[in-house]
Amino acid sequence: MLDAGVVRRGRLAAVIVIAAAILNWIGWTIGNQALTRVNPSWPPMVPWTALLLAVMGVAILIQTGSPAAGRTLVSRSLAGTAGALSAVFLAEYLTEHRLRLDLLWFSESVSALDPTWPGRPSPQTALAVMLLSGAVALVSVTLPRLRAIGIAFLVASAVLSIFSLIAYLFEATQLVVARESTGIALTTALGLLLLALATSTLAPIGRVYGLANRQPLITLGLLVGSFPILVGAALRVAHAFGVEAGGGLVLSTILAAGAIGVVVLRLKAREDELFRQLQLQSDLTEISENNFRLLTANAGDVVCHFRQQEVVWVSPSSEKVLGIPPEEWVGRDILHYVATEDRSRGTAMLEALADGGKVAERLRVISANGVVHWVDWRALPFDRDGQLDGASATLRVVDDQVASEQALRQARRQEAKAKDRYRRSMEHAAIGMCLITPDGRFEEVNGALCELFGYDAEKLKQKRWQDLTAPDYLDADLKSFNDVLQGRIDSYRMLKQYIRSDGYPIWGDLSVSCVRDGNGEVENFISQITDVTAEVQAVERNRVLTETLLQRNHQMTAELKSAAGYMASIMPCELHGTVEVSSRYLPSRGLGGDCFDYYWVDDDHLFVYLIDVSGHGIEPALLSVSVHNLLRSGSLTDQMLLDPQTVLAELNRLFQMDQHGDHYFTMWCGVYQSSTGTLRYASAGAPPALAFNPVTAAAIEVTELSSKSPPVGIFPDSVFTADTYCVRPGCRILLFSDGASEIELGGGRQLSLDEFKNLATRVAGRPDWSPDDLIGELHALTPEKTFEDDCALIQLSFGDRAGNAPSPDEDV
Repeated sequence: MLDAGVVRRGRLAAVIVIAAAILNWIGWTIGNQALTRVNPSWPPMVPWTALLLAVMGVAILIQTGSPAAGRTLVSRSLAGTAGALSAVFLAEYLTEHRLRLDLLWFSESVSALDPTWPGRPSPQTALAVMLLSGAVALVSVTLPRLRAIGIAFLVASAVLSIFSLIAYLFEATQLVVARESTGIALTTALGLLLLALATSTLAPIGRVYGLANRQPLITLGLLVGSFPILVGAALRVAHAFGVEAGGGLVLSTILAAGAIGVVVLRLKAREDELFRQLQLQSDLTEISENNFRLLTANAGDVVCHFRQQEVVWVSPSSEKVLGIPPEEWVGRDILHYVATEDRSRGTAMLEALADGGKVAERLRVISANGVVHWVDWRALPFDRDGQLDGASATLRVVDDQVASEQALRQARRQEAKAKDRYRRSMEHAAIGMCLITPDGRFEEVNGALCELFGYDAEKLKQKRWQDLTAPDYLDADLKSFNDVLQGRIDSYRMLKQYIRSDGYPIWGDLSVSCVRDGNGEVENFISQITDVTAEVQAVERNRVLTETLLQRNHQMTAELKSAAGYMASIMPCELHGTVEVSSRYLPSRGLGGDCFDYYWVDDDHLFVYLIDVSGHGIEPALLSVSVHNLLRSGSLTDQMLLDPQTVLAELNRLFQMDQHGDHYFTMWCGVYQSSTGTLRYASAGAPPALAFNPVTAAAIEVTELSSKSPPVGIFPDSVFTADTYCVRPGCRILLFSDGASEIELGGGRQLSLDEFKNLATRVAGRPDWSPDDLIGELHALTPEKTFEDDCALIQLSFGDRAGNAPSPDEDV
């Protein structure tokens, strides 16, 4: 790799030449001779020369660094163009035949020069550019001889440029000036020398001598070439101060030698530093080699190098991975340990590798102890310093992957059998079943579906499901249908109205899933329709509420804040009296699934509950509102409300998750009887309520109030149990949802129930504590100072039971 500093200096030299060419064109455009020549008596840099230098500068810039093949081709094309133009100019000088190319641009300005060759680059310039273009075109070729020719062209171009500079410095301009327009300008010589230096920084040149860093060669060339230039420059300065010619030559030689000596001393110091860095690099290389040996000995893959199918090296990991020591493999055929039945595919793999391509194959390898392993082989030709040296291969044992693939194939066979069973069971199903195409047509229908809609199978297959859907339900079904088509969901369920063949409206419980192909596109929809017309008519009140909520669903995105406000508005206010009740509701995403209520059923019984619907957002909120409205509406009798386990059982019957978007909810429900001071409670998967009783001024007794029952809506035959707790005066009971007890603490850790209990106990030890105190403590524990889940808290404070409870009709 070429030193980055050398590459930057080469680029800078090319940029300087391009800038000088641009300034030269500006000078010819505005007629400013200071931009076209150094001395009025010396030849100028003509526009064509500036163009040639600029083109060569761009060609060199494109090829610096590590160019791709396309960049190299563009660079060669530009260099070839400059070389061809230079050859044309040389041919004109040799044949004295004018093509008048020099008058194509700046004709008026250049015509003032020598009338014979007014705008031509000088022969020296054309020759130097032609040599330089050959060097740029040949430095990146693969044949060493051609690269050597390119180096020779580069040296010859640089010698011509240095010769011209020395002639100017030693006032021997007759060596470079034939007439005004045919001499090589001083700026041209400098530009060519800079381009030669930039060309020497192109990476492929060093390979001619097997060098990766040409800094010593460049430095030596600069020292040798700069000595006469320094002597000439010093001689001109001496003449300017009136020193005689003999004395000036001696003085300039001494000054140049001294300058060269100082540079040599600086270079020696730099060389010592470079040697130290090389020694350090050698040490690091040795460390890297040791690390490589350690890696190959402990890697999970086996790496090997082979020539003509004979293994010449294999990593030490072969013994660990395949049970084959490296020394057993070296010298053998690469396919020696391949299972006989896989040899033919192994041979085909090696033949493809011989053609120069990368290959990958899965072959079985028999280890030394007779165990057969599935191995992925990945091999490619091995390039050692530009020369093909056999091939390298990586072997990875994939026994687990093969086992998984075999299991997958078995699963697919089972899936095919299941589909066959499905088709047979579909025809004999008691509910309507059908396969629907992505455009909505009935593809397969069973007898129950035909009976439901009043069509025979042939007529039903001529229709689309949209034709049978009541208009009010078409949009909702289409939205879900399109969501499945576009891959946002895989299934949906809804209650919708259909129109029978006789025009009579019927209700169906629709469940829709789909079958997708390998690209994820829907092949068929699988629909199951249960006739629930009688059930819908029996629960008309709930149907109206559900229909209202479904209609609002389309506006829910824009009205989330309003809906969140509504959720907060249906929560009860604080209660005062013998039982003080305060609560807090904090939805997680503007709308949540937590809901609670508390009110006096009669003068002696306080009813309180807290539910937490699974999930977040609109659907859980809708379900929680449904439960809340049901309990508030009087649908359950007072006798049922006074028995918590009966409440849970009735809600479990009404809100099965398969009928409510696969949502279930946890619930803590309790009834406090003021006259006896007892709390009858039941819990359905909810966190336990915490009862805090002061023992002493500094001690708090905590009791968990919970019963082991599953959440509401999961199983239709769930059994719920209740328990009784004797409430002492001064007791405070805290109800909370899991959004408060399972907050994220950061670092992937979650607050445990015991930690929440300890925190709540500490807060309860404060006098006159409230839910806000607990919320503040919980906020302080979270990284975002907020809750990730819905959070609901209810605090019941019990005073003297002799107090009066509010009337059940009192507005709370």
